[in-house]
Amino acid sequence: MTAPDETPLLRVTALHKHFGALHVLRGLDLEVPRGEVTVVLGGSGTGKSVLMRQIASLDTPDSGSITFDGQELVGLGERELLPFRRRMGMVFQGSALFDSLTVFENVAFPLRQHSDFGSAAIRERVMTLLTALEIAHAAKKLPSEISGGMQKRTAIARALALDTELIIYDEPTSGLDPVVSRAVDDLIRKTSEDFNVTSLVVSHDIQSVLRIAQRVAYLHEGRVLFWGPPADMLKSPAPQLTRYLEAAGM
Repeated sequence: MTAPDETPLLRVTALHKHFGALHVLRGLDLEVPRGEVTVVLGGSGTGKSVLMRQIASLDTPDSGSITFDGQELVGLGERELLPFRRRMGMVFQGSALFDSLTVFENVAFPLRQHSDFGSAAIRERVMTLLTALEIAHAAKKLPSEISGGMQKRTAIARALALDTELIIYDEPTSGLDPVVSRAVDDLIRKTSEDFNVTSLVVSHDIQSVLRIAQRVAYLHEGRVLFWGPPADMLKSPAPQLTRYLEAAGM
């Protein structure tokens, strides 16, 4: 029997990013274990979204290393990055669905752009995902015709379309009411377990973090100040983290 691979799926080392005189990421280090839900937590302006853009190769760091499944991503050209991007999916804060496409067509889009699947195989893949995420009945609807929670499910289905290994969620519960937020949290955990994917979630919602996270990375001034299980985070003596948790009512 082969032992499970315990090396992190994603490792970020000494990452720096400037925007003019603003030094956002300041030597940031982070590990994302395979098959787990890791949440990047922190206040506004701490570099959470900037970090996500670097990991997804939507932006380039000034220096440092980002390895995915042991392969260095920093310095690769667009053509070289493509195979790695196909193994990552991203769920944006506002879901970022195509308004003029149906739920089915939104999920089918990456398969048509980045796979050799024929029409029958695409339909089977899309409907399998929509069924698993309990939105098959909405396949022919436009994004404007479904709820915010169903839009999140559609965005997750699209992120999974290419047999994704890592899903990056950018503030997935932002702007949602508490009931829908809890449903989205449950969906993230269920997706991680049912599809055996690694999840990296950017959030400032401490209640959401405690519901879904197996590991928490707390960012402060462009660095990871704490990394570990949520229970350990609540007991951390770091004054910056303590103040953050107190402000969040913990």
